Amino acid sequence: MKVLVTGGTGVVGPEVVRRLLRRGHGARLLSRHASVASQVVRG
Repeated sequence: MKVLVTGGTGVVGPEVVRRLLRRGHGARLLSRHASVASQVVRG
């Protein structure tokens, strides 16, 4: 499943993204800063 995560770089978002990726899902982040979003995805 592909999921759009708004607030993916906030307080709860990074953990949501990590759990989605661990379970094999795709995640797209909506963020003001691309560099911060890429750090969340890399872990």
